[in-house]
Amino acid sequence: MGTTGGDRDQLYKTVEESKVFAVISPQMGKQVVAFLAAMEIMAEQFPGAFSGYSLQVMESHQASKLDTSGTAKAVASCFQKLGVSFDMDQIQMIRDSKQQIETVGVPEEHLAAHAFHLYHLASPDET
Repeated sequence: MGTTGGDRDQLYKTVEESKVFAVISPQMGKQVVAFLAAMEIMAEQFPGAFSGYSLQVMESHQASKLDTSGTAKAVASCFQKLGVSFDMDQIQMIRDSKQQIETVGVPEEHLAAHAFHLYHLASPDET
């Protein structure tokens, strides 16, 4: 199930009780699912590795998407486990079509359905 909505605990319970295999992810692109899995593994094996680092997150989606990207939250959560101090309220959501075209570079024909994310991780001394 690829959604940022729904009751995550209920989703897990339903899958467990049904005895079927499932992927529950905020995003269903296989490369993104693989990236999120790699980030989770890294966060588990190297907790605190990026302590003192700063993070900026920007995500752009079609104007009809009202919530913050679940993918952005999942990636930011991994960085938090890696020691980065980051508040989810700091995620910059871009939903304005003019800004999406001019700042993000979204082609006009894709404004109605797109996903663009930028993660900027900086060392404590900004190098």
